[in-house]
Amino acid sequence: MSVTAEDVRAFLRDHPSTNFLTDEVDFTAEQINRARNFVVADFNSTPVITSFPEDTFPFVSILLYGISAWLLNGLAVQQTRNHLPYSTSGGVQVDDSSKGPAFSQLADRFQALFEKKMRDTKNQINLDQGWSRINSEYLTNRSW
Repeated sequence: MSVTAEDVRAFLRDHPSTNFLTDEVDFTAEQINRARNFVVADFNSTPVITSFPEDTFPFVSILLYGISAWLLNGLAVQQTRNHLPYSTSGGVQVDDSSKGPAFSQLADRFQALFEKKMRDTKNQINLDQGWSRINSEYLTNRSW
């Protein structure tokens, strides 16, 4: 089972009805798919080296945490880059790009979850490979 764009949006509560300022989603399907590719590449290139394909990646929670971290980190960068509070001549204060630190904190939280689950999974893969069956003549020679 792979994680879809709809799964990521449901997990992050990224729906037009909940984004009342823009009335659209924060993350496009293309952004989510790009994040998935980077997360799977990161997972596969971390020792123990693996080669799981993006479309059938078997570890759903790892993928969901990694995609979320990737997307929220990008949003934090955008918010920080565009942060420019201003006032209108009528005295109205506007600060619509001030959520960079909050998005960064969320990204860090999901990144930590991703890394822990990935480390645990990689350790299990390593153990499975290391403790697989070893052939020995003692298995078939019972003359002792």
